[in-house]
Amino acid sequence: MGFSGLGIDFGVSNTVIAGWDDDSRQVSPIKIPEYSRLISQNGESIPLIPSLIHYSPDGRVWIGHQVSDRASVNSHRTLRWMKQYILNRSPIRIRLDDREMTPFLAAQDFLTTIFTFLREEYRIAPRKVVFSAPVESFEFYTNWLNALAESNRLPEVSLIDEPIAAAIGYGLQVKPGTIFFIFDFGGGTMNAAMVIVGEESPSKNKPRCRVLGKAGKNIGGMRIDQWLYQEALSRFKLPEDHPAVMKSSNQILSACQTVKEALSENEQASTGDIRLDDDLLINLTLYRKEFENILERNHLFAEMIQLSRHVIHQAYERGYSQDQIDSVLMIGGSSMIPSVQQHLQEFFGATPVRIQRPLDAVARGAALYAAGLGILDHIRHDYAIRYLDPATRQYAFQRIVSRGTSYPTPQPVSRLTVKASYEGQQKLGLAIFEVRNPQESSFSQEHIELVFDPQGFARIVQLPSQQINERTYFFVNEHCPTFLTADPPAQPGIPRFEVSFFIDSQKRLTITARDLQTGIIILENQPVIRLS
Repeated sequence: MGFSGLGIDFGVSNTVIAGWDDDSRQVSPIKIPEYSRLISQNGESIPLIPSLIHYSPDGRVWIGHQVSDRASVNSHRTLRWMKQYILNRSPIRIRLDDREMTPFLAAQDFLTTIFTFLREEYRIAPRKVVFSAPVESFEFYTNWLNALAESNRLPEVSLIDEPIAAAIGYGLQVKPGTIFFIFDFGGGTMNAAMVIVGEESPSKNKPRCRVLGKAGKNIGGMRIDQWLYQEALSRFKLPEDHPAVMKSSNQILSACQTVKEALSENEQASTGDIRLDDDLLINLTLYRKEFENILERNHLFAEMIQLSRHVIHQAYERGYSQDQIDSVLMIGGSSMIPSVQQHLQEFFGATPVRIQRPLDAVARGAALYAAGLGILDHIRHDYAIRYLDPATRQYAFQRIVSRGTSYPTPQPVSRLTVKASYEGQQKLGLAIFEVRNPQESSFSQEHIELVFDPQGFARIVQLPSQQINERTYFFVNEHCPTFLTADPPAQPGIPRFEVSFFIDSQKRLTITARDLQTGIIILENQPVIRLS
């Protein structure tokens, strides 16, 4: 296959791969026999690879659709939702025979198996590969993807926000100046973005998109499955830590997912009889109205509207209003839920809400981006310097890059001075932290998580405050915090270096540092970290 560019949408529930063909000038999803399953989308069959990996006792590994054909999706040897656990840096570990398995390792095995098949069986050797990444992903996730690509000998690799990839997937058919609102509701996350299509580039003759606002929440189809799981146990008055429930937790969760998907097409759905140990039997039967009440009770629709308003407010600060939106494009399998569509339609009023490519738009957009389609983007998180406040003896943060900053920056985004902390200090530096954009909400859905114990049983836990805080701040340059050399050595309390921060065209934070004692510029436009 002559694909020169690949777009990879590694999703919580499904993974989609699309390729760009220079000869035909077309992009199309790639089907991998045995791994893929075909799902109908507006009369077109779309190959999705379920994001599942199964480790059989005899050492064989099954991927995607192979799991349901040759193993069991409900087995404790099957790992799912890997991407979501990676994004949350969940410390879960599952003992499989003589090895300890984590979501990071499982996802690495999953993607490596796919890359190997594409390279060895399909002889696909693209010039560029583009991965999509959620709006609220952190630097460590992009670092992990880049390391994975390097270990698999992939060529030039780039990343693109999932909502922006979706905009590109739809955007080839729109005119410059068109504004879209992208609502991406997948298996693990709910992301939204407001984008405008710019003038065509004379050199590439392709449209360019600019981001006006974007945000995300850790709520997706996986969370809805959890709510149905809790509903089933509640109806039968069973505690989550009941031994019979824990043993059958995967089976119950899988049945809840089936009910959720069926209710998008039918007015009623059932898990069927699920027989537990100790002669216990549960059967969750729901009408669509009951399902919608569960979503309402868990504040799903309120979270949707809050997220949409937040993005629209960002766009308003850039001079654009909601009534300028041409269309709302819904992306992701969870966007097929009728009540989700209804609430979004009510919120946007006369603006048309469309679902044309909910399953493959992100992968298609990533492939088109790999083919050379450019976008004008901005930094999506704050970045701050951590320092010790002498008054409180507690760590505090000073912002150096504000979310929403466009790049590259011809002028410094911030300046500060650096002092020594002890007599004769020669190596000085800065602790740079990526700060997640806090979503003000009275809801606590992002503070609970479904985890698996070492035996593979599922349970829902409340995250400790320390872990919630760790997910808010990420120490970006933890492995190289010192990069300034004082010669002669610095004295405490006296400003020694003046540091100016810039952002280059490759989205890297660069610094120019001047030694205030000698007047010499010791670093000029030196890249320090890559921003997200």
